[in-house]
Amino acid sequence: MKLLYFDHDHGTETLLQIDFDRPNLMVTFEYDRGPDPTHDELADDVEPIQVRGETRCASFAEFDGFSRALLDLMRTTAFSVQDPTQRPFAAMPHERVSLRELGDGLALEEVAARVPHQIVAEAGFRPELSERAEGLRGLLGPG
Repeated sequence: MKLLYFDHDHGTETLLQIDFDRPNLMVTFEYDRGPDPTHDELADDVEPIQVRGETRCASFAEFDGFSRALLDLMRTTAFSVQDPTQRPFAAMPHERVSLRELGDGLALEEVAARVPHQIVAEAGFRPELSERAEGLRGLLGPG
């Protein structure tokens, strides 16, 4: 399963592609930030940045738990998930993301996998201050 997340702000366009590779117990992140071509006047000083990172899980249960928690975390960010059936960029509700490929997985507090530090640093994850988002911040810690 691959998901594309999009955000734009003040002449900056940000893409975060997340590839969930369950057979290999790996989640790959590709972060790409650059000038927003629709706002040339605001994009003059936007430096393009590309960062890649990956998270490896120890078991299918951990992979499923990490993936479910990551999808919950993404709901608390400024990123919108893009509808793969629509072009170009058309947001869709997070509720439409299919989790059929995932089992229940480990509980969040048992998941040792973390979002790679270089992705956290660039993407600037700032979960909203809610009890659930506070618990999800553990995905962003060292690991």
